[in-house]
Amino acid sequence: MTNPGSVSRLVDAGDGTMKWNYDPVELEGPMQNWLYMAADQNNPYWLVRNNNRTNLEDRAYGYISSSFQIIKSLKAQARFSLDRSRSKYTDSRMATTQYPTQMIDRGIYSEGSSSVHEFYLDGMLSYDDTFGDFSVSASGGATAHRAQGEGNSMFEIASPYDYTLRRVPTIINEFDYRTGSGGSRDYWKTSDWDKGLFVTGQLGWKELVYLEGSYRHDWYRAFTQFRAKKIRDNYGYFSFGANALVHGLVELPDFITHLKVRTSYSEVGNSIPNILYVQQTKSRTTGAVTASNFARYEDPKPEMLKSFEAGFDISFFRNSLNWDVTYYNTSMNNNYLAIGTLSGLTKAVNTGVIRNQGIETTLSYSWAITKDLIWKTGANFAYNHNVIEDTYTENDKAYPVAQNIGFGGKFQIKYIKGGKYGDLYATDFARNEDGSIRLLSNGKPLLSSDKFGTYVGNMNSPYTLGWNNSFSYKNFNLYFLIDGRIGGKTVSFTEAFLDRLGLSQRTADARLAAEADPSLVFIDKEFNKELPGMRLDDGRIVPIQQWYEGIGGDINATQYVYDATNFRMREVSFGYTFNNVFGVGQNLSLSLVGRNLFFVYNKAPVDPDSSLSTQNSLGNFDIFNMPAARSIGFSASITF
Repeated sequence: MTNPGSVSRLVDAGDGTMKWNYDPVELEGPMQNWLYMAADQNNPYWLVRNNNRTNLEDRAYGYISSSFQIIKSLKAQARFSLDRSRSKYTDSRMATTQYPTQMIDRGIYSEGSSSVHEFYLDGMLSYDDTFGDFSVSASGGATAHRAQGEGNSMFEIASPYDYTLRRVPTIINEFDYRTGSGGSRDYWKTSDWDKGLFVTGQLGWKELVYLEGSYRHDWYRAFTQFRAKKIRDNYGYFSFGANALVHGLVELPDFITHLKVRTSYSEVGNSIPNILYVQQTKSRTTGAVTASNFARYEDPKPEMLKSFEAGFDISFFRNSLNWDVTYYNTSMNNNYLAIGTLSGLTKAVNTGVIRNQGIETTLSYSWAITKDLIWKTGANFAYNHNVIEDTYTENDKAYPVAQNIGFGGKFQIKYIKGGKYGDLYATDFARNEDGSIRLLSNGKPLLSSDKFGTYVGNMNSPYTLGWNNSFSYKNFNLYFLIDGRIGGKTVSFTEAFLDRLGLSQRTADARLAAEADPSLVFIDKEFNKELPGMRLDDGRIVPIQQWYEGIGGDINATQYVYDATNFRMREVSFGYTFNNVFGVGQNLSLSLVGRNLFFVYNKAPVDPDSSLSTQNSLGNFDIFNMPAARSIGFSASITF
């Protein structure tokens, strides 16, 4: 490759001082060859072959447990586990690799290592006994957990560095930590711990009715930094429940084989992040001290999940027909949020209530059609409704809480009272009074000045369904599962970038339509030329290239939001069991298994279940994700 660099020499500045003057110089080495040499556009083969990252991890894990029967009904037990891991990585990026904002001109090299030492210890006394028709069980104990870690990393330009500042080096792609070219170093230590006390109990009557409850009290390291403010570092949570086998308590019709009713309530706490909120940093170069990026944390609290459930399980016709129903109502309280302030600092708050409630149900049936042919079928259905009942307020006014997500932060999830968790907002077209899209003279669409002012849907699907069937005939068996979801939204920035580059099927169809229809022509008055056009919904014709360059990429994300409703053939298997192959009762089963075989229904151009990340906010985004994979294989199992 040939790439501009510079060499330096000392010259007269003309004002009685001297200054360094830099002259261009050529850099030589491998150069990326790609049609679209622009920011963040790279040849995939270049990335695979010339940008290398290696990760190595060593891990040792140990576990010890012991128990001792003190008396007939009283037992003591303890467990201890130790987990030690160490990881190291190296990362090299060759010159001419395109980053989002610039091209790497000399290459980049980084490496780092980290280690984590973690242990867990618990001890418990448990009691279990019966007194006539009653059974009693109880347990109590303590837990302790600690995790400590440290790590270091370095990042540098892959080119030797002249500390005399007399010459800018021309050697590139030197992937060695000794190169030391204008890089950075970092070192850190981490420490976290939590501990708790717990007690549980259950009372049963004739193995038909059970009452149970529990209480737990936890201490968290993250809260100890607020002791001066007299804020507690320990919190308690409880749960209780009951269930009864109704068919053993009252006489039911003969066709009802089994009936169980159940209900429970529980509270579960979650600590705030283990961050030192008043931490300062000191520059190793100037000695200057930088204050924490966090504003004052006024009232830290653990997040609290409160959950209520009630339901029943019922079986008919000697367990041939089974039906389970569960109603749930959960609320997440004191949600931890890090919000921006007008001063530029980040403010940590615990606020708001997000409620989820819905039903989950399964229905299954087993039918012996003949002596050798058995059919089992089952369906499951779930519905969830969530609402933001409360959010952060400041001076008795709702405070805007939002999270920018997606490529280039083109979407916002807004947390608005009365809205839903996962509500997506984006910036739409600028529009005329009649609602039509405002266009420039060259046909390119304009964006609205109301940033993130358009609601485009919710990421979460309220309905999920599934249907499974199995058929067994003598030693043959066939199974298949169809499942899916209804509603929700998915976003594809892959489609957006293909549109902008004119590489999508949509742009190809538009060009072919323009070739076939002479009326689809846009007159560019500025340059007095005809361009292939496409017709908008309001009848106006716009130039194909300018239109898709005006909405594609990361420009107008509202045009790449799709309905996530989909159903697919999740799994199909066909197998045969060879009985008594290795002796009596020792069987061999062989199966052909296919998973994620095809869509029964899907209108989105991508797999709606594909995920850019495991983070909640990126679960429905496609940004050049790996394609959905279909797998076909064999399975074998042996029973002894």
